Amino acid sequence: MRIKRPDSDCALRDFWYILDFARKRLEYCTEQGHDVVTILYISSLMISPYVIYNGKRLTEELTDIVDIAPSSSICVIRTTTPYHFPPRCTYRHKSRRCVSMRHLQQRAVNSLRRACYVILYDPMSEFLNHAKFLIYYHVCFSERVIHHGRYYGSTNLTTAGLAISRKLRRGNYEEYTIMAPREKVALHRRYDGYYLKEVLSLISHKNKLYTNVKYLQQFLDDHVNILNSVLRNSRRVLHSTPIKDLFFTYLDMLLVHDLTYALLDEIPGKKLTNSLIEELEKVKPPINIFELEMLLPTSGIDEKIITEELGLDAGILKDEISYFIHILEREVRICKIYLSKVIKWERFVIHEYFDDIEQEYVNFLKENFREHEKKLRRLLFKAGLSYRFP
Repeated sequence: MRIKRPDSDCALRDFWYILDFARKRLEYCTEQGHDVVTILYISSLMISPYVIYNGKRLTEELTDIVDIAPSSSICVIRTTTPYHFPPRCTYRHKSRRCVSMRHLQQRAVNSLRRACYVILYDPMSEFLNHAKFLIYYHVCFSERVIHHGRYYGSTNLTTAGLAISRKLRRGNYEEYTIMAPREKVALHRRYDGYYLKEVLSLISHKNKLYTNVKYLQQFLDDHVNILNSVLRNSRRVLHSTPIKDLFFTYLDMLLVHDLTYALLDEIPGKKLTNSLIEELEKVKPPINIFELEMLLPTSGIDEKIITEELGLDAGILKDEISYFIHILEREVRICKIYLSKVIKWERFVIHEYFDDIEQEYVNFLKENFREHEKKLRRLLFKAGLSYRFP
């Protein structure tokens, strides 16, 4: 483990070393006409569009690596939907344009979703994406060489997390672990197989959202089922008096409300989903997800302690639950509106709602996804694994 002190940029230099190595190896193999695949699997709670090293933005470096050989480069980004960040201004420019955490996260996500598989919604495996890592593989099938590197850290992909502000000389006190890229004799069945299967699953998910109407329908239906399940329980506990049941139901409603924003940001058709999000925000903006994380009790804590500290009693909780029942019912209708718009006369017309970046991304998928999938399956075979999607 290494420590990044507030006045140090060692984390950014080490992180960038992996990216620089990835670029050089991919450029060399591409120039030689080798059969090759490069994988960058990155996760961060938040990403700043202003992380710069040697005059180049991090987001640009990632997409530029992909552009070297798009069919041989797989970039997967897991991060938080911008709608989980506050929309209030943290800085107001002379032009009076508001700059908020949401705006900055949105800029970073938009710059990456042209050529990376960006994942913003995963209700089954995470509440809030606190995992920060970079997993790197470079496999040259022609030379039978494997390079692997990794970076694990408490550092987000922000200037304060990875580096320091040169003018203010301020940064964060962080910890991280790095294994610089090195040759690897073989792919390990358990360790490498775990990450390779996850990457394959995520890129397949993102591709099917844009190309498979049945998959998209099921994806929406799964979320609607979550909403309906919470609604059924909410109506039931309104006739119950135990504050424990009321409190946990209330938390479930807050959580699934925020999940709906993440879902709408994950599915394709930004021209449509943006309008649906605006409609939902007028009714009920997202709850501060960091505050929700603080509220979640462990099994060893009496929920009465929390409700007393928050000033909540059974009457207040029942009023809040009644209010949120109408909100969640509205969200069920919004999901159904989305499906009715993208499927007309049994035809999949999602392309009518693509923004410019999505149109570029769909072309990227058409040209490169099958090759990405094929190469990942080859790697899983080399690791002694076969993989079928559920």
